[in-house]
Amino acid sequence: MSKIFAVCDTDRLYVKNLIQYINSRQNIPLKLQAFTSTELLKEYAVQNSIELLLISTEAMDEEIAGLSIGKIVLLTEDGAVGVKGFPTVNRYQASGNLVQEVMQYYGTGNLAVAYAAAKLATTQIIGIYSPIKRCGKTTFALALGEEYAKNKHVLYINLEDFSGFRALFNREYRMDVSDLLYFYREEKQGMLNRVEEIAERLHFLYYLPPAMCPADMKSVQPEEWREWFLLLMQSKYEVIIVEPGECIYGLEEILALCNKIYMPILEDKISLAKLKEYEDYLLLSGWEALNKKIQKQPMVLDGEEKGILEYMESEEMKRIIEKILREEGND
Repeated sequence: MSKIFAVCDTDRLYVKNLIQYINSRQNIPLKLQAFTSTELLKEYAVQNSIELLLISTEAMDEEIAGLSIGKIVLLTEDGAVGVKGFPTVNRYQASGNLVQEVMQYYGTGNLAVAYAAAKLATTQIIGIYSPIKRCGKTTFALALGEEYAKNKHVLYINLEDFSGFRALFNREYRMDVSDLLYFYREEKQGMLNRVEEIAERLHFLYYLPPAMCPADMKSVQPEEWREWFLLLMQSKYEVIIVEPGECIYGLEEILALCNKIYMPILEDKISLAKLKEYEDYLLLSGWEALNKKIQKQPMVLDGEEKGILEYMESEEMKRIIEKILREEGND
């Protein structure tokens, strides 16, 4: 059952803007519910378990205080401490800072939420996924990561069944993603210290060596993937690029964490048919919201046969990456 984060304020525009901001970040493991009426909030709370409530001081009353709500945080005009005995945040501040404060109050004793709050306003998770095979998405992901890494700390994570990295880069790895998943299960907080032990470097870009055995990833539950990525957000990396494979149980949950999703595609008839089926699947399975994050990127495979490093440096790939950077600069 989803944990509920409710926001209640009589200012409809304020609530709308705040909810839009939180949805755009997609790294809070709570389901959002917005209310501009305290009566509707009370009715909802009787039937549903609210984990966290952010409510204006004007809307707060004794009846709401007496409801079975996990944590209540008050929105105040000046962030004054001690109002009605509940923690408070100043409503007139940047949305990122406001949400970070709220999640830090809630995150006490909740490792994943505390880590998410710590870097909520800064860390980006970018997904690279396509239902179309052999479309150059791994090379695209590495090339994009390389470009980002010229100015930021970037970590690339490949979660495909078989990445081919050992053969493509002609090397073996002492540890890989499987080991980091093991450390996560054994010592969550200590896992972050292991990231730097495991991470390898490709020019400017850091990456986690992909798992040797796909079964190690198939055993991971969706909620574990969510917490694993939220923990990684506490690391030094400002951008995390993830390329999930079909083997992942919870593929959509991983994509839902992403701020944006680049989808390399081919434009032949068969590829477009596969793309249509995937879009239909998202609609039927209740994941249609992912479509808003997806940015399709047509690919031309004019250099893939040369090898992954050569293809990364091809003129076609450079043109694609330059176009993306220009579009991001105009956002």
